[in-house]
Amino acid sequence: MKKLVSVCAGVVLLLAISSCNFISNSSKFNDTNKEFIAKLLHGKYDDALKDLDLSNETYKDQSRDVTRDKVANFGKLLEENFGKNAQTQFLSAVKTKSTKDGESTEPNTTRVQLEIYDDEKFLVIQFTNNDVTGKIIGVTTIGGLKKKPGMFTFWLGLIPALVVWGILIYAIVQVKRSNIRRKWLKYLMILVLNYPVIVFSALGIQLNFSRFQIIGAGFTVFGFSGSVFEVGLPLGALYVLWKLKNGLYRTNDPESVIEAQNQDADKDVTAETEENNEEHQGFMPKQD
Repeated sequence: MKKLVSVCAGVVLLLAISSCNFISNSSKFNDTNKEFIAKLLHGKYDDALKDLDLSNETYKDQSRDVTRDKVANFGKLLEENFGKNAQTQFLSAVKTKSTKDGESTEPNTTRVQLEIYDDEKFLVIQFTNNDVTGKIIGVTTIGGLKKKPGMFTFWLGLIPALVVWGILIYAIVQVKRSNIRRKWLKYLMILVLNYPVIVFSALGIQLNFSRFQIIGAGFTVFGFSGSVFEVGLPLGALYVLWKLKNGLYRTNDPESVIEAQNQDADKDVTAETEENNEEHQGFMPKQD
């Protein structure tokens, strides 16, 4: 048992260290990418080249002048659409492993997304950063220019989230106060069985049938496209409350335990009787 605890503690420590390193790298990437965009908006293309990992294979087959022209064209496009005083904000930093071609991140790289926006519109830009140097390997846009949305539908998700959290807490309290057996299984059902998921974001409201929402609801606040409330319908909590209300769970009361044992004994006797009848029927002569 002590060995198992030590192994678990070691795994948790390793995950914690990896998580801290990832967060630290994400912050470094975010600073580099924002500085790169700022340089482009102000026409500092030569300085922007210093943020690129020019030693990467992506740039080996093209000259520095060609790379500079591509950077300059991208910078002019951003400046025309957003001006020099555009704002940027971090969205996400991920490492992806997939069996589909092109979806996995290359070894020792991280994909970082940020938004650039003004008073009317926004654009999502995705960077590929070198984990070691922090420099930029590739830049691409996601989804094109979009009208800057309001945050009303996002904050609207707070109301159903509070309702669902209230239902889950109420169901957990009722289970704790009850005398039913295997309470841990009911707690698990309450926390996990929240399906389907309603997604409230600045871009609208969607119904997601492909996932569950643990603990009923959750939210993230990252930009216009990355700010979402995810609220799962509390099917598990409602089911547990319904069974509690109708007394359909076995309890730890002595009478309930005895009754359950008697029911099991009756089932065993019935099964044994049916088995004996089948054996006797096997020796009975056929009747014309």
